[in-house]
Amino acid sequence: MALCNFYPAFIQLYCKNLVTRLYNKRGTAAPPTVVEAVDLDAVERDDEFLREIQKKFELNLDLDKRYKAIALILADVYYENSGHGVSLGLTTTEIRDHCQAYTPEHFQQTNGAAYEALLEEMEKLTVLERNGNRFRLRTPHIATMLGTRDRVLRKIEELASEKPTENRIPGESRLIIRQGRDEKVFPMPSAWVRSLLRGADTDLIVWVGNQLSGLYTIDKLQKEWELGQDAVYEVKLFSSPDNARTHLQRARRLTDNAPTRRLVALPPRSWRSAEVDGYAVLAGSLSNKAASPDPTQRQRLATIRLALIASPDLAWELAQRLYGPQSTSSPPKGWRIEPVPIWGDDAVYYRFEQKQNVSLRDSGPARQALLDATCGFGGELDRLCTGGLSVELALKSAEEAQRHLAPSLAAFYANVGLPQAFASADLREIEQLLLLIDGERRSEDGVEEAIRTSIVGKAEFEFFQWMGLLQVRSDGTWHVPTLYKRLIG
Repeated sequence: MALCNFYPAFIQLYCKNLVTRLYNKRGTAAPPTVVEAVDLDAVERDDEFLREIQKKFELNLDLDKRYKAIALILADVYYENSGHGVSLGLTTTEIRDHCQAYTPEHFQQTNGAAYEALLEEMEKLTVLERNGNRFRLRTPHIATMLGTRDRVLRKIEELASEKPTENRIPGESRLIIRQGRDEKVFPMPSAWVRSLLRGADTDLIVWVGNQLSGLYTIDKLQKEWELGQDAVYEVKLFSSPDNARTHLQRARRLTDNAPTRRLVALPPRSWRSAEVDGYAVLAGSLSNKAASPDPTQRQRLATIRLALIASPDLAWELAQRLYGPQSTSSPPKGWRIEPVPIWGDDAVYYRFEQKQNVSLRDSGPARQALLDATCGFGGELDRLCTGGLSVELALKSAEEAQRHLAPSLAAFYANVGLPQAFASADLREIEQLLLLIDGERRSEDGVEEAIRTSIVGKAEFEFFQWMGLLQVRSDGTWHVPTLYKRLIG
């Protein structure tokens, strides 16, 4: 199974070769024919068979050259760690950095959030497996199928010089959550939602985003909302982690026709930053399965993922806790920050497809105009991306945004919900740093040095990224949204 990478087609090919060998081995002897270890070894060492599955495997990766780039990069990581224990793989951010460093042409239209969708698709293809927040090749045989390390490095060089193909990522689309006839756009990419609900990690999720990100359209919803085919989303108010534990442990017990997966979110008014660690412990406990010697007596339990929705003010408190002068260098235990990603071109494309607005869906300039006018903020894009919007109006959306969203810098900051804790002088220092690094490649030593030596603290720098005021383009460069840059330039 591992040699065939769990692919049904490869397993069939393996079995066909094994049957052929057994048939030839039997000769005129009467059945049965015993399968011995030597027979399996012979099939697995057959050069023609290995070349055939290698060729078919590479055809799968050629469906999208980004698949190929990621697989080759992780194969190189595997070989680099060979002999030093099991490769832990790379985080999504590390994969993005490697892709932008070695095969940048193929990722020019792939924004940061889209990598999660790509990796989820490669999980479905059984090329990758998730290990916590890291990804690695599912089996060492995949690296073997891609070739020796020298061949892998040569293939990376060849791929870097190839012309990129245009591929869209369905996982970048936003899910529609439903309650009866009511519909809302969920702010996170669909691939992220599926990964969260089906993944093995149990971290508490702390969502952060500005007031236009779309996050605050789902923080006051009543009762349960359908989230995909077998999950629900609901907002709950709890007075404390202990109070939440009583309710959620009861909610885990499945009844007939009950949804098997739940995403439970606490709105900003229901928690304080000092309670995050307590909720993290609770989130971890929700993964513990009830044990019983008799499987028939075990309680059927739903999968519950717990999330906290942070207002910009709460997000700023957490940024200071994690990155401020009094912070420790150790990462948070049992919880993680999840910024609401800006929408990319694929997200806008699929939103117009949902709205059956074909003219906007197929107009690249109109989609880009909308992204520029909204800074990529999901709440604004959801408001503008209607079925009746014309290409002409979309192309003029920047003018409307300057009047509605950003008539002045103070109005823009108020619209995104920037905390009043930021003094004018501090804001000016941050704005100057953003202008300095805008358009510069993140990985360049000079850029990293400018950030490190700036008087702007790490807490402020991270927070402005959480709020979408500093973004990362698909080519690995820093980007200050056009609408915002006009106000601070």
